Amino acid sequence: MSIEEIEAEGWLHTGGKLVSGAMQHYSKGLYIMAYSSDSKMLAILVADPASVDDYYTAASFRGECDNIEDFRTICRLLKI
Repeated sequence: MSIEEIEAEGWLHTGGKLVSGAMQHYSKGLYIMAYSSDSKMLAILVADPASVDDYYTAASFRGECDNIEDFRTICRLLKI
């Protein structure tokens, strides 16, 4: 997935070296995300645990994500 594709889904690019494969960081509402295009690893977490009623049941994901369609599905299932 490219930075542009992720931003088109409403995520704000907040950091990361703009070189191929570097871990990129994003935010959207209550959530933060890290993604590496080389390893295809994606992590979505609650940015501020105090902002949710129950941090332990708040939506989160850690795993592989190959393409924008899978990313959309993950976000939809997490209700982000």
